[in-house]
Amino acid sequence: MFSDHRQYFSQAFKPSITSSWQDWPDCNELNRLWPNSNRTLSGYLTRFMPQSSLGETTLYYEEHIFSTGEIPTRAQNWHDFFNAQVWLQFPKIKSVINAQHVEEIAKNGLRHNQANRSRKRDALTLFDESGVIFVSSDEQVIKDLKNHHWERLFWKKRQQWWQSISVYIVGHSLYEKALSPYVGMTAKALPLLVEESFFDQNITSKTAELDNRIANEIKCEKLLELPSSLCPLPVLGIPQWWPQNNDLSFYANKDYFRPVKK
Repeated sequence: MFSDHRQYFSQAFKPSITSSWQDWPDCNELNRLWPNSNRTLSGYLTRFMPQSSLGETTLYYEEHIFSTGEIPTRAQNWHDFFNAQVWLQFPKIKSVINAQHVEEIAKNGLRHNQANRSRKRDALTLFDESGVIFVSSDEQVIKDLKNHHWERLFWKKRQQWWQSISVYIVGHSLYEKALSPYVGMTAKALPLLVEESFFDQNITSKTAELDNRIANEIKCEKLLELPSSLCPLPVLGIPQWWPQNNDLSFYANKDYFRPVKK
């Protein structure tokens, strides 16, 4: 099953994925792609570790990463495979999200009961699981996203996509859902206005800039304080991401392309 999706992975994760991966990579293979400079905010070198080797621990998942640098990774598991790939692409964002979770746990406890969980942890989790960075050099495009002007954003501005509008996936659950996409599949978008020159860079430079900028703004508590910091984004409406959206009638589905709540 892994090899069936390898072409998709090579497009989504280049240069992390190598063409030699015919089957599931283990943690040693993932760690070979991992720079020695990547650390938790607590100072530990981050490494992928087999979930099965960690034994019993009283630490919550995020606390374990923060306290050891070990990222628990289950073997042959899509969710954890995609999580590892996002760590490889956006290590600073992932490290800051980890540290913010630990800080919130220290202040408020784990509180698995949703009614007692902090709103900031809700926002961090939504972004970590289903988040995308929505980038544009056009301020009106950002407004279209926030106001759910889907036809204008996806259809009328279709030629601007991948020229002055782009999306970068952070949420590893979103990648997992993309293995079997469905109408209703929705991301949580963090809108970001950039200079036009951003789009002149290569993908490595773009990713590094986003990783630095978003991580710094989360750390400074300018972002992800509340779930409302994120905007719903019907991902199958994004040009070139779904064949049916080549027809304007696709966007007439108001159950998917919902108007903004008033």
